[in-house]
Amino acid sequence: MLPALLVKLLVVVLVAVVGYYGWLFFKINRTEKNIVNTQGEVTRVKQELVNVSNRGEIYTRQAQLMELNKLIDSHPYWSNVFPAIAKVTLKKAAYSNMVVNNDGTATISVTVPTLEDVDRYLQVFDMADVSGNFSDLKVGAFHKSQEGDGISYKFDVRLKFNPVLLKYNNLAE
Repeated sequence: MLPALLVKLLVVVLVAVVGYYGWLFFKINRTEKNIVNTQGEVTRVKQELVNVSNRGEIYTRQAQLMELNKLIDSHPYWSNVFPAIAKVTLKKAAYSNMVVNNDGTATISVTVPTLEDVDRYLQVFDMADVSGNFSDLKVGAFHKSQEGDGISYKFDVRLKFNPVLLKYNNLAE
């Protein structure tokens, strides 16, 4: 009885293996047909693209767009730098001169009415949300000046800013 059961089990396993290989053979043939059909479709589309009537015009426009994108990427886009600086400055601060370089350094001449405002102005750059765009703050020339009835303090600030701010993107939107 045991050998007959073993023979039946082996026959079932053999039929299952043959069925599995038959299924694989069928799937492989269908996949190969799909590959051949897809390759034919790709060849047909490539031929259609070659036969486009204004193909030269399309290539010209594509080259112009690529050149425009290169120019935009290399051109400083100041509209992102100025709002970032305005966001971190005091309302009482006035600027008389600003030199910003493409390498991410800037020198700003600032005038504030009191020494406390000088301190507040400099402390803003220590804040975590500001230090991502501005760093390495150094105070240059510092002097007190008489303007009208009051005294003001003028100083130069040299700092590094994130050069990514000069790249064109939609930060302002």
